[in-house]
Amino acid sequence: MQEPEKSFLYVIAASENGPVKLGMSGNPERRLKQLQTGHAERLNLYHAEPVPEEKARIYERLLHKNIGHNRTHGEWFNITTSQAINYILFTLIEYEPSDLYALAETDCSIQDYK
Repeated sequence: MQEPEKSFLYVIAASENGPVKLGMSGNPERRLKQLQTGHAERLNLYHAEPVPEEKARIYERLLHKNIGHNRTHGEWFNITTSQAINYILFTLIEYEPSDLYALAETDCSIQDYK
């Protein structure tokens, strides 16, 4: 039986203090190289959390919704790399896989489910 395809939720930043780029990619190392091309500071890949490919975009969308108040622009957020990793892990734990599709279509946030 073939292994399911994997994607990754990643944390990329120039320093541990942020700002951080939170996104998803099938190849985070290649994404790092793409981002580096247009960035003056040296970027590092701080974390890459594997997720099933078919759920990666939904997890990314929920993650961005839940920390949108920290957004600087695009997929860049004014948080530390440790905070970003914790947000990723919390998002994966908090949302049941069976609820992902319904949640991604709403204006939900982590705070709504506490």
